[in-house]
Amino acid sequence: MIDGNDAPDTVREQHALLAAVRHELRAPITTIIGYSEMLIVDTKVPGAEQGLVADLGKIRAAGAQLLVRVNTILDRDRIAAEGAGMEVFGATLRDELRIPINAIIGSSEVLIADATECGWADAVPELEHICFAATRFLALIDDFVVFGATEWEAMRLVVEDSEDSDAPSLGPDVLPATPAFNAVHPSFRRGDCHPILVVDDSALNRDILSRRLEAQGYGVAVAENGRRALEMARAQPFDLMLLDMLLPEMNGYQVLQLWMADAALREIPVIIVSALDDVDSVARCVELGAADYLTKPFNPIILHARLEACMEKKWLRDQEVEYLRNVSLVSAAAAAVESSTFDPQILAPVAARTDGLGQLARVFQRMAHEVVLREARLKQQVQELRIEIDQAKKSRAVSEIADTPYFQDLKQRAARLRKPPI
Repeated sequence: MIDGNDAPDTVREQHALLAAVRHELRAPITTIIGYSEMLIVDTKVPGAEQGLVADLGKIRAAGAQLLVRVNTILDRDRIAAEGAGMEVFGATLRDELRIPINAIIGSSEVLIADATECGWADAVPELEHICFAATRFLALIDDFVVFGATEWEAMRLVVEDSEDSDAPSLGPDVLPATPAFNAVHPSFRRGDCHPILVVDDSALNRDILSRRLEAQGYGVAVAENGRRALEMARAQPFDLMLLDMLLPEMNGYQVLQLWMADAALREIPVIIVSALDDVDSVARCVELGAADYLTKPFNPIILHARLEACMEKKWLRDQEVEYLRNVSLVSAAAAAVESSTFDPQILAPVAARTDGLGQLARVFQRMAHEVVLREARLKQQVQELRIEIDQAKKSRAVSEIADTPYFQDLKQRAARLRKPPI
């Protein structure tokens, strides 16, 4: 199917198409693995229903096996080495994947019935998501079988391939987006943290990621497309964004470019979470400024580790920015002391810190307050001195007048006039 003698543009296009096929097949696998894992660790599972949990473990294992087979069958180096045509590729895909996917469909249908009978009704919606995803996966591989070698161009028209595409999907996501999937969750992992923004056009993917993050103590907000994500990020603060690549209206590359071009957003780290696994996509996202790249279905432990690493870096960056801002407040306070316009409240935020800068601010605040009081006392003393000087000047002026012969003569005349007549 992929010949090393093909023109570079043709080979690149075929590699992109293979990546798109892997993306489409991984999407339902992500749902299968994600919901089965969440149901297994659900703390509401009573001990009497451990048989159901064991069956869920089998579904989880079948999903993992399915992922390995998809990656193996669609490995571009293997396909290039075998030189198989599209018909052979499709037949191999169907033959190797039909058995595990049918096992998942059958097990999920049985579990739905058992869960209802055992009173585990809360698990039924998640089990139905698993069954739906497996059925959709089966329909996808049946569609791929009927593709012929001459239909690559037709496939290219409906698959996200390049930077200019708006990333339509190979198959419709017919699952309706429920209000619960689109709700903004107000809980926070730490009191000083903002939510994580999850951007994915699939309601199931948003639900899986949101529930995983909330289980780890993070606050979560969701957006169904890139335009909505940018609107939300400009309206409220976030600590991190998890971004899918294949989105309606604008693809992940475009969202990432606009994100990094915005001075108010570029310091918020972006982790790409996508089923696209080709090296070109990963490299381009990193070049555009993405902090990390995870392929779906992702390992929850790895996701948690990458999140923690990004959050720690952002927290340290935020602390550095806050520190520099507080240093500037101390500098401004010093200038205010020199200009006699110091207001003790200007250092209140810095003085509240518990580190060395906070101690410095408290000492400076106290010393500056003493300087202000001392200046006030000096001003009062100067004012009193001025009054005394004015009084002395007046007294001296009076004395100078009273000591003149003319004034003395007037005093004598006044005294004679005050004497009663004899």
